[in-house]
Amino acid sequence: MINYNNNESYTYLTLKDEFRENLLELTKKQNWAELGNTSISFDFNGSSITEFKNEVWDFRIYKVGIETTLINFRFKENDISPQLIRELKTIALAYIFHSRHAYRISTVRLKIDCLKKLVRALNQEKIFTFNGLTIDHIKKLIKKNIYTPLEIDLAPLNSLNDLADFLPFSINLAERLTLKKLRVKQPSKEQHPVIPFRIYLSALQTYISEIQYWHQYKDQLEDAVKMAFDYEREQADKLIKKLRHGKCDVGQVFIKSHKNFQNFISALKKFNVPLIDYEKSEAWNQLWDKNFSYIRTDYYETFPAIKIGNEYFDSPNKIKNFCRNLDTRCRYIILCLSGMRSNELLQIIPEIGAQVITLDGVDIHIFHTKQQKITLGYQGHDDVYVTTKNGHLAYDLLNALNRPIRQWHKDNGLKPWFLNTYTHFRQPRSVHRSGHVLKSLNRLFSLRNQKFSVELDANDIEMLRRSDPEKTFSIGDKWNLTPHQLRRSLAYYLVGMQLADYPQLKQQFSHYSIAMTMYYSRNSSSFSKMYSDLEQEKVRQQANLLSNISLKAKLGHNLSGGYGKFLYQQDFNDRDMSSKYFEKEIKSGRKHIHAIAPGMYCINRACSMRIGIEFPECVDCDWSIIESTAYAQAVRQESINILEVLSIEGQLSDDIYEFHKIRIQAAEKIMQSMNLNFEPYKIMTAPRDQL
Repeated sequence: MINYNNNESYTYLTLKDEFRENLLELTKKQNWAELGNTSISFDFNGSSITEFKNEVWDFRIYKVGIETTLINFRFKENDISPQLIRELKTIALAYIFHSRHAYRISTVRLKIDCLKKLVRALNQEKIFTFNGLTIDHIKKLIKKNIYTPLEIDLAPLNSLNDLADFLPFSINLAERLTLKKLRVKQPSKEQHPVIPFRIYLSALQTYISEIQYWHQYKDQLEDAVKMAFDYEREQADKLIKKLRHGKCDVGQVFIKSHKNFQNFISALKKFNVPLIDYEKSEAWNQLWDKNFSYIRTDYYETFPAIKIGNEYFDSPNKIKNFCRNLDTRCRYIILCLSGMRSNELLQIIPEIGAQVITLDGVDIHIFHTKQQKITLGYQGHDDVYVTTKNGHLAYDLLNALNRPIRQWHKDNGLKPWFLNTYTHFRQPRSVHRSGHVLKSLNRLFSLRNQKFSVELDANDIEMLRRSDPEKTFSIGDKWNLTPHQLRRSLAYYLVGMQLADYPQLKQQFSHYSIAMTMYYSRNSSSFSKMYSDLEQEKVRQQANLLSNISLKAKLGHNLSGGYGKFLYQQDFNDRDMSSKYFEKEIKSGRKHIHAIAPGMYCINRACSMRIGIEFPECVDCDWSIIESTAYAQAVRQESINILEVLSIEGQLSDDIYEFHKIRIQAAEKIMQSMNLNFEPYKIMTAPRDQL
């Protein structure tokens, strides 16, 4: 049974029993001749897409989202035993058609890629079959440094026993393999350091300033990209047309020494296609597309110069270079001000990626991403990231810069990705790998005329010594930026400045566990010890928060929580509610406030709710202030869903029932105290009462 996407939802495709039985029979008998011509992948109309003998298997109709559905059995080495390749294919068949588990094609592809490492090693040792494979064989390969498995490589090996009934060979892996049993040392994962605060803040301020300026010209910039895009394609088409009609010399069109041009000319000769064909040969177009060569631009017509903002563009290259750099700055700000992963940025749907919701009169800017499938070890929780208005400005500008290329891909029946390159408009390309985002950001800090230095000074080294003591840095080193540094740096600085606490950060970063969040922000306690100016910023933020809450109470806005209700009943007419006043109070130790959840705060220094929130305990706590019902509504709905699902499945225990009953009642108490219109949830009967 295989999942596939039919545009709206996952559907289960049950293959006919006789088809699966036929595949299995041919496999077990090792009837390679007949099996080779057997179709294993079909289009929606039933026509064959892939046969067993093909080097690449295409399962496009089973595609979910943007996942890859090609399984590649090619090897760079040309001397791989055909028997090993055939057996590898039968493992893929077993995963797809016979396993009791429903695997996505992308998962099967990953498993086959892992097994290909073992195939290479076996082939090198003149072992041309999986048959009889034992742990001793694998240990010998490891000892000879022919095979060095990672943890991910062992999962498909361990699953072969489960697939034994569907394979044409037998293996003798009597126990579950682990790196420890194989005596392979797991390589330590690269830990991403915190960006030094000077560089972090300088880049943030510089790029935000640029984005705020250029956002007002986003429509003109979008038109400029389209203009450069259309210009390059039209000029190239005109030159090629002249060449095919014999109206210009080949040297005016191509760089003759270019490898692709030589391949193109060789292909024309091979298929007896004249260079000057007067546009009569379809083969000419096909060979040209296959052997695309760079076209000389010095014979292009004059480009119409344009001025946008404070920039003057008199060539398409200037437009492309400028927009490429601006595009990268936008990517930086989006990642920096949200904490999302680079692959999630690639997967955003342009039309709905950025949204604004209003809670209690406050606009909340959010990003919606489309995350990858949850698997073992995956730390994702949901696909929403809170950001700032500047984060949305960056997204809006980035969307505009990429829209012309994206539209071209869409018009030509290709998948339109959110991000694209600005290099060759003759063959525009999309960015669909996280590594390309990495290269883009690496280049950002190495650009000339940077308004801030990325060379580490003594203060940077001291900060890094505290934030990442396990790493070594030297004065004068240039800082190398990676996307994941932005994610960790955001966690580090938010916690270090007490602008967010672990529960909030866990939600923001879509972490599965608080432990993961705490690891991201590790050593952040040392941050405030180093910089007195940051301590001042923390106090200023807390003072602003206290000032805003007091002002809300004075204006009659409902507040919940024990201290929130107390504030609501106070007379503030003769009181100082300015930020300056609260700064003095905080510095003197008379006032304190910290966040425990979105819209929920505590004024007790000894509060133990910073790591994990026991929500009901905060409702009437004398120290709590609740200014928004957003978190209460979310908690309430979560508990309702859990109760109803577990009740339907007959798995609702007394403990779970009581826990979520209290949560729902606490949430509704907050919603009621803040005059929110809602229909109270009728709590179902306790499990013990159902007996």
